[in-house]
Amino acid sequence: MFRGLGNIASLLGNARHLQERMEAMQAKLNDVRVEGAAGGGMVRAVANGKLEILSVNIEESIFAAGDREMVEELVQAAVSNALRKAREAAATHMSELAGGLPIPGLTDVINRFSGNDVSE
Repeated sequence: MFRGLGNIASLLGNARHLQERMEAMQAKLNDVRVEGAAGGGMVRAVANGKLEILSVNIEESIFAAGDREMVEELVQAAVSNALRKAREAAATHMSELAGGLPIPGLTDVINRFSGNDVSE
């Protein structure tokens, strides 16, 4: 009758451990910084592991051409590059933090972060 209680206690302990790892993962993703660039580095975008764009830098000389469309395309390319790198970094950190724990759906989450979602 009480044999199942040991299993329940073990599950609760694992759940607590998993929650701690998830919180650590969120903090780590917030600290990840990656940079994407375009136009030979004339446009740079910085993103974090939560896929948030933190900054965009555009060299002043790029405005001399007066080509708004080119600037917009370079910004888009730099941001896309930064987000791709952020997805890759986030997937790597999530795998490391999982530390071999059998977390249901983790592979799907990692694939989505890394842009390899096969369900799309």
